[in-house]
Amino acid sequence: MRYFLILILVLLMFLGCQGRFEVIKKFELSVENVIDKHLVTRSSFKDESLLKIVTDSTRTIRLFETGDLDLENCFVRYRAKVKTENLDGIAFLEVLCTIDGKEYFSNALDQKVSGTSDWQSTYVDFYLKKGENPTNIKLNTVTEGNGTILVKSIELLKVNL
Repeated sequence: MRYFLILILVLLMFLGCQGRFEVIKKFELSVENVIDKHLVTRSSFKDESLLKIVTDSTRTIRLFETGDLDLENCFVRYRAKVKTENLDGIAFLEVLCTIDGKEYFSNALDQKVSGTSDWQSTYVDFYLKKGENPTNIKLNTVTEGNGTILVKSIELLKVNL
Protein backbone atom coordinates (compact mmCIF):
# COMPACT_ATOMS: atom_id res chain seq x y z
CA MET A 1 0.00 0.00 0.00
CA ARG A 2 2.80 2.41 0.93
CA TYR A 3 4.61 1.79 -2.38
CA PHE A 4 1.36 2.35 -4.26
CA LEU A 5 0.92 5.71 -2.52
CA ILE A 6 4.51 6.70 -3.33
CA LEU A 7 3.97 5.71 -6.97
CA ILE A 8 0.80 7.84 -7.16
CA LEU A 9 2.64 10.82 -5.62
CA VAL A 10 5.51 10.49 -8.12
CA LEU A 11 3.04 10.27 -10.99
CA LEU A 12 1.20 13.36 -9.77
CA MET A 13 4.45 15.31 -9.56
CA PHE A 14 5.48 14.07 -13.01
CA LEU A 15 2.16 15.10 -14.51
CA GLY A 16 2.29 18.51 -12.86
CA CYS A 17 -0.73 18.03 -10.61
CA GLN A 18 0.85 19.99 -7.78
CA GLY A 19 -0.15 23.21 -9.51
CA ARG A 20 -3.80 22.11 -9.59
CA PHE A 21 -4.36 21.87 -5.85
CA GLU A 22 -7.54 23.66 -4.86
CA VAL A 23 -7.76 25.38 -1.49
CA ILE A 24 -10.52 23.79 0.57
CA LYS A 25 -9.97 25.87 3.68
CA LYS A 26 -7.56 28.40 5.15
CA PHE A 27 -7.56 28.29 8.93
CA GLU A 28 -7.85 31.40 11.09
CA LEU A 29 -4.91 31.35 13.47
CA SER A 30 -6.51 32.21 16.76
CA VAL A 31 -6.17 30.15 19.93
CA GLU A 32 -9.98 30.05 20.25
CA ASN A 33 -10.12 27.92 17.08
CA VAL A 34 -7.38 25.49 18.16
CA ILE A 35 -8.41 22.17 19.73
CA ASP A 36 -5.50 21.90 22.20
CA LYS A 37 -5.77 25.51 23.38
CA HIS A 38 -3.69 24.89 26.52
CA LEU A 39 -0.63 23.96 24.42
CA VAL A 40 -0.70 26.86 21.95
CA THR A 41 -0.39 30.65 22.13
CA ARG A 42 -1.03 33.19 19.39
CA SER A 43 1.80 35.40 18.25
CA SER A 44 2.68 37.45 15.19
CA PHE A 45 5.64 37.90 12.88
CA LYS A 46 5.81 40.82 10.45
CA ASP A 47 2.04 41.41 10.82
CA GLU A 48 1.24 37.74 10.16
CA SER A 49 -0.65 35.65 12.70
CA LEU A 50 1.03 32.48 13.86
CA LEU A 51 0.65 29.78 16.46
CA LYS A 52 3.43 29.23 18.99
CA ILE A 53 3.95 25.81 20.56
CA VAL A 54 6.45 25.43 23.41
CA THR A 55 7.06 21.79 24.18
CA ASP A 56 9.09 19.82 26.70
CA SER A 57 8.13 16.29 25.65
CA THR A 58 6.81 14.06 22.89
CA ARG A 59 3.21 14.93 22.14
CA THR A 60 0.62 15.44 19.46
CA ILE A 61 -0.84 18.94 19.36
CA ARG A 62 -4.31 18.88 17.84
CA LEU A 63 -4.73 22.13 15.93
CA PHE A 64 -7.89 21.95 13.83
CA GLU A 65 -10.76 19.67 12.78
CA THR A 66 -12.87 20.09 9.67
CA GLY A 67 -15.98 18.00 10.13
CA ASP A 68 -17.49 16.42 7.00
CA LEU A 69 -16.23 18.09 3.80
CA ASP A 70 -17.72 15.63 1.27
CA LEU A 71 -14.40 14.59 -0.30
CA GLU A 72 -13.45 11.40 -2.12
CA ASN A 73 -11.24 10.19 -4.97
CA CYS A 74 -8.61 12.85 -4.32
CA PHE A 75 -5.44 13.76 -2.52
CA VAL A 76 -5.95 15.97 0.52
CA ARG A 77 -2.96 18.11 1.47
CA TYR A 78 -2.40 19.72 4.88
CA ARG A 79 0.11 22.51 4.26
CA ALA A 80 1.69 24.96 6.67
CA LYS A 81 4.79 27.06 7.15
CA VAL A 82 6.87 25.98 10.13
CA LYS A 83 9.79 27.55 11.97
CA THR A 84 11.68 26.14 14.97
CA GLU A 85 13.63 27.70 17.80
CA ASN A 86 16.04 25.57 19.86
CA LEU A 87 14.12 22.36 19.20
CA ASP A 88 16.34 19.53 20.47
CA GLY A 89 14.07 16.91 18.93
CA ILE A 90 11.88 16.95 15.82
CA ALA A 91 8.48 18.24 14.76
CA PHE A 92 6.31 17.31 11.79
CA LEU A 93 2.76 17.64 10.45
CA GLU A 94 0.19 14.87 10.74
CA VAL A 95 -3.28 14.46 9.25
CA LEU A 96 -5.93 12.03 10.52
CA CYS A 97 -9.01 11.13 8.53
CA THR A 98 -12.05 9.42 10.05
CA ILE A 99 -13.55 7.04 7.49
CA ASP A 100 -16.37 4.64 8.38
CA GLY A 101 -15.76 5.27 12.08
CA LYS A 102 -12.03 4.41 11.94
CA GLU A 103 -9.12 6.84 12.06
CA TYR A 104 -6.32 6.65 9.49
CA PHE A 105 -3.24 8.85 9.47
CA SER A 106 -0.44 10.16 7.32
CA ASN A 107 2.52 12.20 8.51
CA ALA A 108 5.35 14.28 7.10
CA LEU A 109 8.28 12.53 8.77
CA ASP A 110 10.20 13.06 5.53
CA GLN A 111 9.84 16.84 6.11
CA LYS A 112 10.60 16.98 9.82
CA VAL A 113 12.14 20.12 11.30
CA SER A 114 14.54 20.50 14.21
CA GLY A 115 17.09 22.82 15.80
CA THR A 116 16.66 26.47 14.92
CA SER A 117 15.29 26.93 11.41
CA ASP A 118 13.82 29.65 9.25
CA TRP A 119 10.30 29.38 7.79
CA GLN A 120 9.81 26.25 5.70
CA SER A 121 6.77 25.24 3.71
CA THR A 122 5.87 21.69 4.69
CA TYR A 123 2.95 19.43 3.88
CA VAL A 124 1.48 15.99 4.28
CA ASP A 125 -0.80 14.27 1.77
CA PHE A 126 -3.62 11.82 2.39
CA TYR A 127 -5.00 9.69 -0.45
CA LEU A 128 -8.78 9.15 -0.52
CA LYS A 129 -10.07 6.44 -2.82
CA LYS A 130 -13.41 6.63 -4.58
CA GLY A 131 -16.09 5.98 -1.95
CA GLU A 132 -13.82 7.00 0.95
CA ASN A 133 -15.47 10.12 2.32
CA PRO A 134 -14.04 11.24 5.67
CA THR A 135 -16.50 12.43 8.28
CA ASN A 136 -13.71 14.43 9.92
CA ILE A 137 -10.15 15.51 9.19
CA LYS A 138 -7.78 16.46 12.02
CA LEU A 139 -4.70 18.60 11.45
CA ASN A 140 -1.96 18.04 14.01
CA THR A 141 1.62 18.95 14.76
CA VAL A 142 3.70 16.22 16.40
CA THR A 143 6.71 17.10 18.55
CA GLU A 144 9.46 14.96 20.01
CA GLY A 145 11.73 16.85 22.41
CA ASN A 146 12.09 20.33 23.92
CA GLY A 147 11.82 23.63 22.09
CA THR A 148 9.55 26.02 20.25
CA ILE A 149 7.61 25.46 17.03
CA LEU A 150 5.95 28.34 15.18
CA VAL A 151 3.23 27.54 12.63
CA LYS A 152 1.49 29.84 10.14
CA SER A 153 -0.38 29.76 6.81
CA ILE A 154 -2.30 26.57 7.61
CA GLU A 155 -4.36 25.33 4.66
CA LEU A 156 -6.22 22.25 3.56
CA LEU A 157 -6.06 21.60 -0.18
CA LYS A 158 -7.19 18.90 -2.60
CA VAL A 159 -6.49 17.64 -6.09
CA ASN A 160 -9.01 15.36 -7.77
CA LEU A 161 -7.79 12.14 -9.36
